[in-house]
Amino acid sequence: MTGARLILNENDLFGLPDPLRGLVRFACTRMTRSYKPVTLALMMGLADDKGRVALEALAYQFYGFYLNRELLGLPVERLPFALNPPVEHGTPDARGLLVRYPLERFRRAGHVEYAERDIVRLTPDGLAGALSPDMRHLVGLCCGESIGRYYDLLLTA
Repeated sequence: MTGARLILNENDLFGLPDPLRGLVRFACTRMTRSYKPVTLALMMGLADDKGRVALEALAYQFYGFYLNRELLGLPVERLPFALNPPVEHGTPDARGLLVRYPLERFRRAGHVEYAERDIVRLTPDGLAGALSPDMRHLVGLCCGESIGRYYDLLLTA
């Protein structure tokens, strides 16, 4: 697989307010790896009411996602994969990968910023107000759908 151009379609974004729609579109399209939708789904679960996420907690769950897939015998990620095999790595390695790739891409696109040394924050400020439990759930569903499609394509490649 050389990368799916569109893992998510516009119908999947129905019901999301504009700031979240743009963020989900960024995370779930033009994917060559699963990192962005995995990261966004985890951030939705970890973000406080101001959209802030502790980097250590995010790295722990990011690593856990890939480790869990390995332990369940599921495809982990397209090779080469920096955490391959996950069981031989840990949260510090996952944190390095997380900061270098998905978070840096989110930062360059203006979707996150470093609020403090070990805290990332979803931007713009108006986005935090869109983080109701229902919206978090809907974003999680969109990311989950995108992740599922990614792995389906990975298996058929």
